[in-house]
Amino acid sequence: MTEDYICSGYQAFFRHLEAIIETKGGYING
Repeated sequence: MTEDYICSGYQAFFRHLEAIIETKGGYING
């Protein structure tokens, strides 16, 4: 139960990180 929560949070964190990198790289203009 706890491990599933951490795993889902880990994936969400990296998705957020990728979005930030793409924005800083100018890949997403908005």
